[in-house]
Amino acid sequence: QRMEPQQGKDPGRFRIAAVGRAPVLTGGRPSAGGLSIECGGRPVLAMDMKGGVVEALLEPDAATIVCDTDGIRGKLADRPFVTRASVPVRVPYVE
Repeated sequence: QRMEPQQGKDPGRFRIAAVGRAPVLTGGRPSAGGLSIECGGRPVLAMDMKGGVVEALLEPDAATIVCDTDGIRGKLADRPFVTRASVPVRVPYVE
């Protein structure tokens, strides 16, 4: 994908000049202690990743993540996991 400054009176500062093509490369790689998320003062997600993309959905009863990088180790709601690209990991909270 390539962005360039927007010309004229159209809204927005940039426009997409080229849409690009698959695969999208985000540069995700293992890195100790790369990411940590807390919710309500308790740890929810820790991942040993630098770069890459992860999406987290924190619900009252469970947490779900999806990562674009294979083989990243982490903990979700204190349970260990290893990512598989684009495969959701869902863990209910345990009180």
